[in-house]
Amino acid sequence: MKKIMMALIAVTFMSTSAFAGEAPEFDVVGCDAVNHFNDVARDLVINNNFDRNGNQINMYSDFTDYVITYKDGTQVFDANGNLVDNEEEIPAEGFSQNAGMAQPDPCFPGYNSHLVTAYNGATFEWNIILQKKPETDLNIMIRDCVLKMNSFTPYGDAAFAGASQSGRYIMPWGQTFWMIGANPSITARAYPGEFASTNFETPFILDGRTLPGLTTVSLANVQYTSKGLWEESIAVVMPEDGIVNMAGETQYRLKQGDMIQVTIVVPEAANTVNINYGQDNVAINYVGIYGTDYVTENMCP
Repeated sequence: MKKIMMALIAVTFMSTSAFAGEAPEFDVVGCDAVNHFNDVARDLVINNNFDRNGNQINMYSDFTDYVITYKDGTQVFDANGNLVDNEEEIPAEGFSQNAGMAQPDPCFPGYNSHLVTAYNGATFEWNIILQKKPETDLNIMIRDCVLKMNSFTPYGDAAFAGASQSGRYIMPWGQTFWMIGANPSITARAYPGEFASTNFETPFILDGRTLPGLTTVSLANVQYTSKGLWEESIAVVMPEDGIVNMAGETQYRLKQGDMIQVTIVVPEAANTVNINYGQDNVAINYVGIYGTDYVTENMCP
């Protein structure tokens, strides 16, 4: 029995990286240290997360000028019928949208965002670089500004003014109805970075965990609901090497330098609220392994 226990302990030591030490981390588009929605918890991470050179890693975190190259998984042939190794470069960090021009956000003073009005749709996309190798599940944190149709304040003191919830439709007499198809949808993909795991060459869809219940779902165009100016949390399953996800794709362990792409689509016509998103509205929270830091050459901002 003693020999069996010693063997099990040895296997445990060989099969885990948890003994390296861990630290909480968050990542956003651009410089983490100046994100508009930083709070007490984020400030603690910024002030206490150092690499082994003594640098605060969130002060060396603006990857907007970087690009990552990945193989897109398709077969492309030249004019002579020869197979071409098809690769694509995309910005390592960035934010894009097709909702409209940036304007002062009605929920958050001093912040600019992009408005989608009721019965209109838009697509928002955030590319975010991981600065540590995750040792836990991740959480996609979405800070929302969701208001009633044609309202531009979350603090309404009259009918049809103030904060609201996506998927809610208000009748003229004040009764509310729930319509799941009126909610935005989220897609989350992982892209290989500079130090990606072996064989991780093409992006894959991330899986999520429902809260509560912790059942696994594919984060491929899956709906979620948002309300007021509160923050929503989408739990993401930490990928494991060789495990097939809910979309039927092979997953790989994420490492520092890999990118998470978050795409939010507000449905055309079905949307019943005003929704505002900007570059700072999405963050990735997780616990990372100490010493696996990925930093920029220069301090930001």
